[in-house]
Parts: sequence; C-alpha cells; structure tokens
Amino acid sequence: IPKSTKDDSVRNYSQINYRKGDYDYNDLGIGLQIELSDSGLFKLQGFKRSPPQIYQSESNELQNHLFSYKKKTDYSSIAVDALYHIENYNLPVLQENINRQVESFHAGLLIGYNWEKLTLSVQPAFQFSHINRWGTKVSNLSVWNTLNSEYHLFEIISLVFDHDYKMIMTEIDNKVIEVPSQIFSPALRYTNDRISLQIGAAFNESYVTPEGLAMYKWKNFYLSAQRIYNIAFRSLANNDTELMTYSTNAYNAGYDYEMYKGNIELFQTEYLFGLHQEARGIGARGKVDINLSWLRVTQSSGAYNLTTDDLHIQPLDMFSHTTFIFSPNVWRWENAPYQPFIGVESFYIQHSGKLGLDPISSSILTATEMDPFVSQLLNMEMGLLVDGFKVSYRWIEFNALDKNINNSINPDYNSIQPIQHLEV
Repeated sequence: IPKSTKDDSVRNYSQINYRKGDYDYNDLGIGLQIELSDSGLFKLQGFKRSPPQIYQSESNELQNHLFSYKKKTDYSSIAVDALYHIENYNLPVLQENINRQVESFHAGLLIGYNWEKLTLSVQPAFQFSHINRWGTKVSNLSVWNTLNSEYHLFEIISLVFDHDYKMIMTEIDNKVIEVPSQIFSPALRYTNDRISLQIGAAFNESYVTPEGLAMYKWKNFYLSAQRIYNIAFRSLANNDTELMTYSTNAYNAGYDYEMYKGNIELFQTEYLFGLHQEARGIGARGKVDINLSWLRVTQSSGAYNLTTDDLHIQPLDMFSHTTFIFSPNVWRWENAPYQPFIGVESFYIQHSGKLGLDPISSSILTATEMDPFVSQLLNMEMGLLVDGFKVSYRWIEFNALDKNINNSINPDYNSIQPIQHLEV
C-alpha cells in the first residue's frame, strides 16, 4: 500500500477508461483512490458497459461498483471490500427467450495480526445473487471463510493451521438447497533461504489425505513439488450444486530475474469419490514473461486431457495465449513526452468436444459428443503512450478471414464478429 512521505498529507488519484466502438459499443470506467497519511487507502471504482448491438438490444448493459478500504501497520492489517453488480443481457444465441438478468451483492473482510510468534488472519465473505435466466428465477447465497494461522516454534520451524469453509444456498420454486463444505489443514513448516518444506494433511469429514510442499531455490532458479487437496462446487442442469473433491500433485521448474520470468508445471489430478479414487488426469502448463523497456512479450499455454477418462475430461485439450507490445524508446522518442506503440494478442483454443461451454444451460459446462474443434482469435492495437495516459485504436477479431470463431458447443450460438473501438 503506498504511503505519503509528508505528514498529515492526503493524496488523490483519479482514473478513467473509455471505449467507443462499432455497433454502439461503449465502455466507461472511472476510479478514485484516496491515500491517507496513516497508510489508509480508499478506492472507489465504477464500470458500465453497453455491449455491441450485433446480437444484443439497446437496453442491454452491465454495471459494477466497487468500494474498498485497506490499512496496514507494523503488526496488523485490515481490508474491507463491497461490490454491487447488475446486468441485463441477451445472449448471442439463435433462440427465443435468451435474456439473462443478474443482480448481486458481494462483501468481504480481512483482519490480520502478527504477534511475536503467532500470525493470524481471518477472511469472511459472502455473495448474494438473484438471477432471472430465460424466465427461471433463482436466488443464491454463498458464504465462505478462510482462517490462516502460523505459530513459530523456532526461527525456521513453525506449526500451520488453515481452515476453509464454504456454503452455497440455492432457492428455486420455494425450495431451498444447502451445500456446505469445510477443510482442516494442519502442517509443519521448515523454511530457510533456499529450502522450504511443509508436511501436513487435509481433513474433510471422515476423509484424510496427505498434503505437502518441497521447494528449492538457487540464485534465480527454483524447483518445487506440491500436493494439495481441494473441493469444487459444480453447477448442475437443474440449478442444483454438487461437490467435487480432488487432489493435485504439481511439479514446477522456473526462472525469475527482473525482466525475464518463466515457469513450467506438470500436474496430475486425482478425482475422488467418497473414500475411493475415481480417476486421474495429467496435464502441463507454462508461462514466459519478457519485460524490457521497449518490448513486452508474454506467452501462456497449457495441455490437458493427456490421460483421463470421458467422465472427467476437461473442456480444453490445449490453449495458447500470446501478447506482444512494442514501444520504441530510442531515436526521437527517447526523450519525447510520448511514445508510439503497437500490440498484438493471439488466442488459440483446442476444444475437447466431450465437455463444453453452453451459457444457455444452468450448468454452464455440458457433456456432449462432438469432434474436437479449434478456435483462433487475433486482436491488434496501435496508439500513443503519454505519462499516465494512453490513447489507442483496437481491432477485435482482426483475422476476419475466419468467420466462424465460436467458443461454445451450442450449435445455435453465434460466432464472434469483428469489431473496432477507440480506447482512452
């Protein structure tokens, strides 16, 4: 959190993000940040989107309003966040009754304190949503809390105790369905300048599974192996929710030095049902980040479903996301008050065809029997960078030769259309 160097000073920072494009597309984001002399930080942010009127109507819009406050001292920290979200959208589907209306309230609190040997933090939060999807009204209340604590037995050895709780309550047709879950995770941790070790277990009702972490750092290189246990809430077609428990073994190798960063991970996911292992899936993912004064290149990619059964297949077999931003700071632009830039963004997605995105379904992800298919998207942006300010022109779906870019398995879903907009 930034802190003023002058006593009794208050600093204000304002932000604006404006987009205006084809088909009456319009985005407006505004923000105000107030920095107090006691390290307190207020943030107010608002965002409004009027989507392109290709498949949507003039009344369609989306709004987010966020308030947050943070304060940190030498021994304690506190943060409060509140968000209001509202949307009214017609989904781009060649069907009738495709309007979705959502109104939701979100709030969260973080309180942390650091004693001489004990560190404790608690993070309660909730989300209440009222959804009217194609005439079906559903109300959801999600409540969760995360407790993290660490007691230092010695300088490099400590006891860790974490507790995660989450509950989802759904009301539909005057019927209330409640799905709770909680995980207890005690562990013993050892840490020095190069080595980090953690051995523990996760307790979920009557199920116990080992967890652990081993990491080794050498200069700017690092290696790690980790096993974690988690629970996911999955939506079903009847607006119900089910629990899916799984453990992940992850093996990482990476490099981190100022302008150059890279990481590759091999992971194995074990899906669990009750006390028995049901299936395994193997995948890999990696990321590269090069950040020079005149060039920024990022590359993220992943491969899934390398070994898995049809019951636990993932929506994607493979993805790749590449960004490239070139902004010369040489010649006449080295000391100029502005710099031109050009950016290119590429998406490549290979869909499995066995499980896919279908926004018309309340489960969102729907099992199907299709041949694997590929979607590719290329975006381009050109403009000027001025101290704390950017003005540019952006092309979405620049590769207009491909007219059938679709990320949904629904055969009635419309494809992504080319669009251009001015951005400030």
